[in-house]
Amino acid sequence: MDKLILAFGDSVTKGFWDEKGGWVSRLDKFLSELFLDSNRESDFYEVYNLGIDGDNSRGTLARLEAETQARLSIFGDEKVQIVFLLETGVNDALYFNDSRKNSIPLEEYKQNLLKIIMIANKFNGAKAAFLSPLLVDDSKLDPCPWVKENASYKNSEIEKYYSSLKDLCLANKVSLIDNYADWIKIDYKSFLDIDGIHPNSLGHKKIFNSVRNFLKQEKII
Repeated sequence: MDKLILAFGDSVTKGFWDEKGGWVSRLDKFLSELFLDSNRESDFYEVYNLGIDGDNSRGTLARLEAETQARLSIFGDEKVQIVFLLETGVNDALYFNDSRKNSIPLEEYKQNLLKIIMIANKFNGAKAAFLSPLLVDDSKLDPCPWVKENASYKNSEIEKYYSSLKDLCLANKVSLIDNYADWIKIDYKSFLDIDGIHPNSLGHKKIFNSVRNFLKQEKII
């Protein structure tokens, strides 16, 4: 059965600042080569990068169903398996220092995730997996130089959202591609761009590898 892979997220999903276009672009290239190497006898993989710079769980929730229906329509009556790759959390956790509030309150974040899961489950046979938020370089982002308000990206805040995502995935039996747990064990800053928040090319390659391994493990590829 052909596969429709939909990657939702923010600028990390979009592919900032990878010379090869980001982890989704790397995945698309890998799956295209896999199909061609099989003499076009394997499953066909249609990959869409639906990352939007600055997006958060509220934005993903608002567009998830419509974006999916639009891509699904091209297959007509043909049966296809949908795979959702959902990356969110860092922009939700953005902390406004004056008001002492996050961009998306933690409780709303949890509710948004549950609603996202419910929408994904509307599509028969769909497989959904969240990608954990990544660690950042606090020293470059507290405060964040490109946010007009006095706001910061802090690992102490991101950790709260990561923990909530992890618990929610476990409780709802939803897959989690846990790059956070992997990166915290290593010198993760070497995988970040000079801006302190986006992965560099090595970081995007590392994310791609984790996604590819997950898809293999789940026998999607």
